[in-house]
Formats: sequence, structure tokens, C-alpha cells
Amino acid sequence: MDVDNSNGGKYDFWTTDRKNPYQYYYKNFLDTTYIEPDNFDLSINYYQKTLNTSNNKEEKARILFQMASAEQGKYYQYEAKNPANIDYSDPKWSEKNAAHDPQMTTTKHEKYKTYFAILKNQYSDTETAKGLMGSCIYFEYFMKK
Repeated sequence: MDVDNSNGGKYDFWTTDRKNPYQYYYKNFLDTTYIEPDNFDLSINYYQKTLNTSNNKEEKARILFQMASAEQGKYYQYEAKNPANIDYSDPKWSEKNAAHDPQMTTTKHEKYKTYFAILKNQYSDTETAKGLMGSCIYFEYFMKK
């Protein structure tokens, strides 16, 4: 049993060099029978192109929120690739784990909150941003701090 389920099959692709490392799958498209890892950079690039062509402030706010969501997915991938690696039997496990958490939080805020920050600083006055605060508790928290 894991504290964070990081040793499950979901993360098998992080630690193997096999051509088809995915042990668990749910789709079968002929030669591709595995769950592909999410490529958030691809979606962010598409959103960026859309953002560059849009002239509507409300649309830009919606696009930035989608980009922020994809960026959040990138953070979760980063977090999965960088576990604390502290032995659970270590008597100082709690202390070491508590020391690892602020490091991850700092990384999250410095590298993975770009689009949330743009949305907060430039588009907080839009109806879209106000509506999103009512439907996304995390976004509401980010906007208020």
C-alpha cells in the first residue's frame, strides 16, 4: 500500500525504456494499445495560437483558464516524476516529508502558475473570470490571495 499510489501501474511509463511501457490500457487503435501520457504542451500551443488571434477579452479569459488548467496538469506530471523518495520506515519520515512539501509548492508557484497569473492580473475584471471564480474553488482561492 502506498501513501500516494505512486507505485501503481498508472506511472509505469516514468521508469522504463520499453517501446510500449504501458501495462494498463483501455483502448485499442490497432497498433496503439496503451494510455498515452498527456501532452499538455500540445494543447497549450494550440491555445496560444488561439489566444494570439482572438480580439475578444472574454474569449481570451476563457482561453487563459484552459491554458492554466493544462499547465496545472504539467505540474502534476512534474510532481509524479519527482517524489520525495523517503523510506516510510525512516523515524524522521514526517519531518523529511514536511521539508519536501514547501519545495514542491515553491516550484509550483514559480513555474506552473503563469497563465493563472496573467488571468488574474489582466482579465480579473471580465465576466468570464467572475463566473469561473463561482465554479472553480481553486481559481477563486488563487484570485483572492
